[in-house]
Amino acid sequence: MMKTEDYVIDSYAWIEYFKGSKKGQIVLPYIEGGHGLTPLVVIAELSAFYARIGQALWEQNLRFIEARTSLLELNLEVAKKAGPTRQRMRQDRPKFGLIDAMIYETALSLKASVVSGDPHFEGLPHVVFLGEFGIPPS
Repeated sequence: MMKTEDYVIDSYAWIEYFKGSKKGQIVLPYIEGGHGLTPLVVIAELSAFYARIGQALWEQNLRFIEARTSLLELNLEVAKKAGPTRQRMRQDRPKFGLIDAMIYETALSLKASVVSGDPHFEGLPHVVFLGEFGIPPS
């Protein structure tokens, strides 16, 4: 059963949702439950993804994201924390990126959880990780 809290939906989760995969089906209640948040850095990542694979559905999917979740701008506090968070995470996760750090710090600043299947987030507190078969660990 899903708790009533806010969920920061990352790029990985959005892509799986739009693909209609098993992982995407697990993401559905986090997106459609009225507590979904999408940082603008995720929009930038998705824009790059759609530019790479073809733009056919980008505008339609973007309108859906805007309608179903709240868009979040990067704020100064999150920006200040992102660099040190990236450095700390890279001790165990060498490919943990700056955008990953911005997404994670955004969630922490809002007392929300990140919804992702990106291996960079696996095992972190305040992350709903989509496991191998799309099922978050209990």
